[in-house]
Amino acid sequence: MNRVQWLMNLRAVDYEWDDKGRRYQTVRTLLADSSEHDKLSTHHEKVQQNLSTTRAKLHDSELELATLQIKYKEVTKSLYSGHVLNPRDLDNLQKESTSLKSRLEHLENDTLALMSETEELEEQLKESEVVLRAFENTWAVEQVNLTQESNALRSRLHELQEQRDRLRGALGRADLALYDELRAKKGGNAMTQMVANSCQTCHVSVPSRKAYLVEAGEDIVLCEGCGRILYVA
Repeated sequence: MNRVQWLMNLRAVDYEWDDKGRRYQTVRTLLADSSEHDKLSTHHEKVQQNLSTTRAKLHDSELELATLQIKYKEVTKSLYSGHVLNPRDLDNLQKESTSLKSRLEHLENDTLALMSETEELEEQLKESEVVLRAFENTWAVEQVNLTQESNALRSRLHELQEQRDRLRGALGRADLALYDELRAKKGGNAMTQMVANSCQTCHVSVPSRKAYLVEAGEDIVLCEGCGRILYVA
């Protein structure tokens, strides 16, 4: 195997290493991202809290309403019983009856509004529960799949690292330094194929003498256009 072939093998491993590495980072990010679940869970808890608060208000309102209704009946009964004859007392009873009736009307309206709000929140809670549980079921499956993919990627990256180490160990320091420099400068693509004496990356023609050396594969030849290492398939 000549020098260029060694570099081509390293390039193939590096390509897969880069690809698998990017995917591994993406998978790890997805596994760590619980933002959507947190969002749905927070909304569900908020609806629960609102429902609990509204139910408590409704309970208090209903108790107050029942108390006022009893009080109103007692005052009305006294007012029309015929037992109270003093004009001032009758006037006071009439005023109290009018006040209680007004308070009852307002409280009845408030109670009805709270009942309506409670029903709406109960419906929202049911919908929120359905959405949250459906997401959790899907999310659980996705987490399992992502975990399996993460483990497989980690294992493959370990294998690729071993291959990279072996290939880099077989290359000369100068060839490896040039390859690494070009790989860093050229977006990870240090090499380019030559076809019919033409660079397939920048399409610059390769002089005949250089083309001969590229085909022989014993020397490292750089494209005069893009500066990458030339090779023939």
